[in-house]
Amino acid sequence: MRIRDADRSREHARESRRPDGSSPQGIMKAMTPRRWIEYSAAILLGNAIYFLLYPSLPPSAQHQPFRFGQPFRVDLGLLLDLAICVAVYATIRLAVAHARRWNTRRG
Repeated sequence: MRIRDADRSREHARESRRPDGSSPQGIMKAMTPRRWIEYSAAILLGNAIYFLLYPSLPPSAQHQPFRFGQPFRVDLGLLLDLAICVAVYATIRLAVAHARRWNTRRG
């Protein structure tokens, strides 16, 4: 009896799992080059937006640079920068999902 490729693939995946059921590759298995490009674009665009807004931000919302000898602190500027990067990433993901739906409807 011949095993189909899909069955062979599933069987290999089952055999390669650890006793606790997790994959040996862990989370890195889901990190595709496309996803890394999306992450990088979100970080670069988010930081560009933040630094364009930086001069007009109040001093409390501007990131204070690290100073040697002082402990690291999370300030409002870092949180604002993070929020902008996350918003850009969410926009990219929504745009990709919309484009896929649009293409499957038209194609």
